[in-house]
Amino acid sequence: MNKLTKIILIIILFAFIFFLYKDFNASNDLKGYYLANSFFFLFLVIFIILIIKFVPKFQTYFNIIFLSIFFSLYTFEMYLFKTGEIKFFTKKEGFWFNDYIYLQNEIIKTNGYISESLNNNKVLSFGGLSNSKIIHCNENGYFSSYTSDRYGFNNPDYVWDIDPEIVIMGDSYIHGSCVNPGYDIASNLRKNTGLNTINLGWHSTGPLRQYSSFLELIENFPKYIIWFYFENDLEDLNSELKNRILLSYLENKEFKQNLKDPNKRSYINEKLLIRHEEFMDTKFESGQQRFYDNFKDFLKLYNSRQIIIYNLNKYIRIYNDDMILEDKKILEVYLGLIDNLNILSKENNSELIIAYLPRQKYGFSRRAQKLDIIKNELINFTNSNQIRFIDIEELIDNSFVNPTILYPRLHRGMHFNEKGYKFTADKITNYLNE
Repeated sequence: MNKLTKIILIIILFAFIFFLYKDFNASNDLKGYYLANSFFFLFLVIFIILIIKFVPKFQTYFNIIFLSIFFSLYTFEMYLFKTGEIKFFTKKEGFWFNDYIYLQNEIIKTNGYISESLNNNKVLSFGGLSNSKIIHCNENGYFSSYTSDRYGFNNPDYVWDIDPEIVIMGDSYIHGSCVNPGYDIASNLRKNTGLNTINLGWHSTGPLRQYSSFLELIENFPKYIIWFYFENDLEDLNSELKNRILLSYLENKEFKQNLKDPNKRSYINEKLLIRHEEFMDTKFESGQQRFYDNFKDFLKLYNSRQIIIYNLNKYIRIYNDDMILEDKKILEVYLGLIDNLNILSKENNSELIIAYLPRQKYGFSRRAQKLDIIKNELINFTNSNQIRFIDIEELIDNSFVNPTILYPRLHRGMHFNEKGYKFTADKITNYLNE
């Protein structure tokens, strides 16, 4: 074994130990993800040693093959950085995550308002400030903004003047986070179908709040109710079950806060303006500057590894039925909410549709296993109750080898970019047209 081959084997062995260490120190959710990375390098070491031992001629070509693969991977990683417009070194102003200081500056510059709903002992508003310019978030290199409707949602106000034909519900993905009007799911559905679409989506919400907003605000049932499930919704639901107002909707389908009442609306806007001023008066400390994070990701081939593991995990799944037990009761509450709304929709000649949105899973991790089990439970429930289920995750899997192009900076921990929202709306439209 020549010197260069030994150096290469030592580097690969070091990578194996590094990822093994990362898995040992990982959070419970991420257990298994780094282990899959480490096993890959362990397999590579064993494979190389066996080949060199039993096929001596292979060593002549090994260094050439390895270096070719090495440079090919880094060339591909560089291509991904360029495609995602990711800078190797960033100053703070160039970071793509949200920062309250920059949000304050943007609000001052555009004369806008924060995106926040009211949640106190008296009222849970579901939407935000009425008929106002809302500055939302920045993941695509600009702060997205929209003019809210009369109830504080991301809709043109006219949608409330006529009966709805589609109502969509969900969290920040449905809210239209980090893209401007015209590029969110609701806007694309209006363009695709020509149907009056009301968007009740709001960031950081779970199924109980989404269900409650529908009961509170929708008087005439639409032709379609499209309820989006995002893979952290059970976590949000667990928190929502502690909210007294939301529990009232769960226990009594006839419960109302009368949020459409002008006096109640005035109260909500008054409180939200106070909250806005409090936010603007807050002095936020500048976060730690991390100039080298992207470069470190480049050296670790982060994006390339994500694509490889993502595609392997499409075909290799690990299941552990015991992992769902901790979420079983919360899942049952969620399924009960679906059942309640499905009954109401049938009574009112409407169709309930469940659409499934994926989160960043980290393939082979405990999180990925748990989410797959929950998803299967949801599919079984909707099938048994004859509820249409649109699996956006599967549609993405079948359409893209590299799904990160649907996200800002190729990062699946973010919301969709314009392409991702359009893809989702187009697939929903296809289902409606079937």
